Amino acid sequence: MTTRSIRRGAALGLALLLAGPSAATRGDTFRVKTGRGTFLVEVDAPGITVRADGDDLVVSRPPGEEIRVKFDDERAARASSDPAFSILRDGKAILTARRIGAAPPMLLAPAVGSKGERALGGPANGSAWGLAITPDGKTLATGHQGFIRVWDLATLAERFNVPTGKTVRRVALTPDGASLASAEYQHEAGKAMGNLVLRDGKTGEALRVSDPVEAVHGVAIDPSGKVVVSSSWAEKDIRVWDAETGKQVGTLKGHSGVVGTIAYSPDGKTLASAGDNTVRLWDVDTGEVRKILRGHGKSVESVAFSADGKTVGSGGFDATARAWDAATGKLLATFEADEPVLAVAVSPDGKAVAAASARWGNGFYGRAPAEVRVWDVASSKPLATLPEQPNQVFGVVFTPDGKSLITASLSGAVTVYDLAQFPPEKAAPPPGR
Repeated sequence: MTTRSIRRGAALGLALLLAGPSAATRGDTFRVKTGRGTFLVEVDAPGITVRADGDDLVVSRPPGEEIRVKFDDERAARASSDPAFSILRDGKAILTARRIGAAPPMLLAPAVGSKGERALGGPANGSAWGLAITPDGKTLATGHQGFIRVWDLATLAERFNVPTGKTVRRVALTPDGASLASAEYQHEAGKAMGNLVLRDGKTGEALRVSDPVEAVHGVAIDPSGKVVVSSSWAEKDIRVWDAETGKQVGTLKGHSGVVGTIAYSPDGKTLASAGDNTVRLWDVDTGEVRKILRGHGKSVESVAFSADGKTVGSGGFDATARAWDAATGKLLATFEADEPVLAVAVSPDGKAVAAASARWGNGFYGRAPAEVRVWDVASSKPLATLPEQPNQVFGVVFTPDGKSLITASLSGAVTVYDLAQFPPEKAAPPPGR
């Protein structure tokens, strides 16, 4: 048996991080606890095993080679966001690992703005994409560029974070917060390839990882936690997954274009999907379409339910947000924005819709300021206008009391706004704009 060491100072590459079952075949992920901490390990080739030996990780691979990974600099291993390593064969990573908790640093306390808004993070937080909240208002999950954070919403204290090494595009929680589902991807050979990951909502440990899905974009989990559905920018169909096995068990067909986001009704009986120029409401028991909501002039990017399930909100590239009666499919109100609407939320009582709008595309490569407004469904008039967001906003959600709105921005900020502090009028633009 040959043995060689990879020392921390010579670690190679970046980590691809997921926790998962203790197996050692291609694509499996698991965790290993050493004297220097617990590591998330992803295996990219068959036949590999990983074990702890004191402070070291020991990697065995055919035909009998053993690699001992040492972390000699204890101070750096404790403080750095990267004790991370990749083991290469023929120029390709066969195994990558990183210590749990090695996410970018967070503020010790939320930054408080002039009107009491509380920002949970900034640029070091990594681009924030998705939000999910439990109905009791106790738990908030946020998806970022490279990791997931879960917060105690009452105190805004972070409970835990999970590095993923991938863009976490969407997150979803079961009502009790026990299960957390995420849509995660990274670019491989010119394609955005990803997975649906089901985690323990209390610890972040990955319990199931789906087969690869190209351009996975949306995720929703039914209230029981037994079924996960996903959408993709590369597919017209919606995939249905068994949460217990992580295997695909069905497909919902009907959209003529790619599907943006998806959302379960609070009672779990209806699934809403936003795609092409429509919103479709699916009967979960039969897999049939109950209603097709027509009216958007361009592709629909976002969809959400009110807490009572009676109102559906949608937003799209036609620069409108809309409110619909979930039972009849009737259009209740239309709200016009200046740019494409990238995220919507419906207040718990269904009486208001929040819409985030911004130029499309620029936010990925530069500044694309976003506008977030809250609209009254009955009158179609604005109720609140938030300060201009520094970059695109892809996540908005009301708190269960309907008094605050939480936004997730590509700037990295996750911010909680007390809506009573923000009047409906737009603020004057900054000088020079």
